[in-house]
Amino acid sequence: MKKILKTKTARIVIPLALLVMIVAAGVGMIFASPPGSAQKPETAGDKNSDTANAHSDEDGHNHKNQLYICPMMCIDPQPKPGRCPVCSMDLVPMPEGMAGNLNEPTVIMSLAAQKLAHVETAPVTEGFAVLPVRFSGKVGFDETREKVISAWVPGRLEKVYVDNTGTYVKEGQPLVEIYSKKLNGEKAIYLSTLNDTIRDGESKERRKELNRARLKLMGLAEKQIDNIEKRAKINFTEEILAPISGTVISKNAKEGMYVTEGQQLYTVADLSRVWVWLDAYEIDLPFIRYGQEVEIIPLAIPGHKFKGMVSFIEPVLNNTTRTAKVRVQVKNENNLLKPNMIVRAVIKTKVGKNGAVVAASDLEGKWICPRHPEEISDKPGICPESGLKLVKPQELGYYIETKPQPAILAPANAILFTGKRGFAYKAEKDNKFRGVEVELGPRAGDYYIINSGLEKGDNIAVNGAFRIDSALQLSGRPSMMRRKDNATEAAAKKNNDTQIIKADSPFRTAFKDTVRDYFKLQYALGADNTDNALTAIKILASSYNNLPDTGLTDDQKTHLPAAKIEFAKLAGKISATTDIEEMRKFFEPLSKIIESGVREFGPFEGLDIFYVFCPMAFKDKGAYWLQETDQVHNPYEGKRMRKCGFVQEQLSGTKKEKE
Repeated sequence: MKKILKTKTARIVIPLALLVMIVAAGVGMIFASPPGSAQKPETAGDKNSDTANAHSDEDGHNHKNQLYICPMMCIDPQPKPGRCPVCSMDLVPMPEGMAGNLNEPTVIMSLAAQKLAHVETAPVTEGFAVLPVRFSGKVGFDETREKVISAWVPGRLEKVYVDNTGTYVKEGQPLVEIYSKKLNGEKAIYLSTLNDTIRDGESKERRKELNRARLKLMGLAEKQIDNIEKRAKINFTEEILAPISGTVISKNAKEGMYVTEGQQLYTVADLSRVWVWLDAYEIDLPFIRYGQEVEIIPLAIPGHKFKGMVSFIEPVLNNTTRTAKVRVQVKNENNLLKPNMIVRAVIKTKVGKNGAVVAASDLEGKWICPRHPEEISDKPGICPESGLKLVKPQELGYYIETKPQPAILAPANAILFTGKRGFAYKAEKDNKFRGVEVELGPRAGDYYIINSGLEKGDNIAVNGAFRIDSALQLSGRPSMMRRKDNATEAAAKKNNDTQIIKADSPFRTAFKDTVRDYFKLQYALGADNTDNALTAIKILASSYNNLPDTGLTDDQKTHLPAAKIEFAKLAGKISATTDIEEMRKFFEPLSKIIESGVREFGPFEGLDIFYVFCPMAFKDKGAYWLQETDQVHNPYEGKRMRKCGFVQEQLSGTKKEKE
């Protein structure tokens, strides 16, 4: 049964820094009057004056159409002085610089006011951004440089020269000495060929080559066969030589043991080049290309970085982890990288408009080896490693000729966020700042790709944007946090400010428990308790990962796996650190995922959920979170400013009439 619930007023807490700004604004210290907006004082004999909208200050000056604002921003500007009906604070005169059209998100700030508010602007540019894509992974062997040494003939190992793993051997170095009756028989046949007195020299040479080839098939090297010919007698034991230089990673040979044909004796790996296997989440795959340069950072070797190249992208996703393996060819300087080492990696992808990836330009017009793509040549030829013919990178998919258009780029610190929206303040003529809503593409380092809302050459506030937003709030204009959305207001009026509880499903029941687990993490961060936060994130990660899809639409079922992947990625980063500030950094995007679910599937019966904003979080950038009480408990500031913030919206729970 659907239950209709009434509304309740959200309580508001304003940080000290913002309150100081408000007081400064109230006495006219920060905001300047717009050109031509100064009001002329009325004379006592002016009978046509509008006494209903006029008042006299203590200095005897009368101001027409003066508005009054609440220092706590509880209500819209009022035409008369008095007390705020919500917080009971005295209303203060609105500075003249805030006057004008209250439906426009604009405010005028003099140069002096901008300096006091530390407002700085920067231009919106056009170009290609660098998007860092980060991975974790593990070092492995280069399988093309790994050799198995086996017995080519049956026999007995008379001597073992390399008797432990980890030993470095050079190509041609003796590994073991073997006695083989079968091999000795072939050597005797070869010697008889050499002593053959057949007059037909052509037939003798043919027999010699055939017998020489038989000895090669039994594992003898050219120089070993030459030694047999020089000695002109049979040496009953023969050495097995290392086919490549490298490290012995496996040893089965023991002195005196009998071996069969094909029995494995050693495995040798050349570690001068290694493969690094990275785990790439499916949301990162669109930004990965063959031939891209990768920066490898091993956790065990602080300060060392290695360069590699993407040589393979697994074509199938792992259904459990939702990741694909990416192979990177890396030159292993001084053999510092050891197989099975854990590494971190970064691919700096160049992107243009709409996130289109720019191809690796260093492969344009080049030739590469099919087996060893790290071997790059300016002209066609033969690969020195494998002897294969070099091919164009396009044939192997390593280079795709694309010409993306440049993107519109805005500094990341200029963008303010409210829910799913981005907001920026554009500088216009006459010291005016206008708020604009922007549609964001991916973040690329210090920039956001802008899909719409800004154009090349626009100047936007990169510092002090929140102070501009505060001015708009004080004047009752649309702002980041007080956006006048006609459609939203009409819908709210139509529903009479009510909430309708949706029918429960297995997913909604499980998600409600997940939100409760989220509250435990939120409270632990607000209490500066890292131990409790680590415990809470493990519980929360498990809870979210186990959400069923029963009761979801087909479209929701399609998007749930991607949400789980992103959530697991953020939870893993929180779990991997004991630095509470690092935890808080990843708690913000994790909160957005939970908020999105609450808005889509809530409200929930018996569960209070409040949407809270702190404008001073992350050095005045501002951040949102959810909590189960309207008493602010800030997870981003902790003991520094635990009460910083205000409830912007109640998303679920019993609502009461305004007090």
